[in-house]
Amino acid sequence: MIKVLIVDDESRARDIIRAVVDWKNLGMEIVGEAEDGQDALRKTEQLQPNIIITDIRMAGIDGLQLLRLLHERYPQIRKIVVSAYDDFYYAVQALRYNTMAYLLKPVNQTELHAVLQNCKSSLGVKTFTL
Repeated sequence: MIKVLIVDDESRARDIIRAVVDWKNLGMEIVGEAEDGQDALRKTEQLQPNIIITDIRMAGIDGLQLLRLLHERYPQIRKIVVSAYDDFYYAVQALRYNTMAYLLKPVNQTELHAVLQNCKSSLGVKTFTL
């Protein structure tokens, strides 16, 4: 099972991400949630997620700092940004840290599902369709 960590300072945003995906059908499970980058780093160490979905603007360690630290410390983790900020600078910086996608809020279910499938494929997990 592929482990996913959701990082966002807004509980409603985390609830939406949790609700719009059929995690079990994708072969994934949400192993934890974090409200900021510092909490995300602690939980990454404890839970060892394969995928992290993060917001950009958060107090303390923001999403860009988190992406940089994850890139340096855990290059094998796949990263997805879900942000309310349609800002070219943020998107470019996210790509610098090998982020799989920069999605805008409100998150589009189809887009998120496609990105998660890409993450799954890049992790070397086979996807079977009947």
